[in-house]
Amino acid sequence: MTQGYWAIIDREDLPKVPGVWFYSNGYAHQRRDGRIVRLHNVIMPPPEGMETDHKFGNKLDCRKSQ
Repeated sequence: MTQGYWAIIDREDLPKVPGVWFYSNGYAHQRRDGRIVRLHNVIMPPPEGMETDHKFGNKLDCRKSQ
């Protein structure tokens, strides 16, 4: 990820997140299909009308348990 940051993901989610991710406002982002997506929403897509958040507030810890 850019700016020397690292995100934490579960090993089984690695195939879902190919390519380069960038750090911005505490989150890992990537441009996909002309729009910006956040890593945690790629790993755990929220149900319609809801948001996925981080259990303990670490926005770069994108493991499903968090």
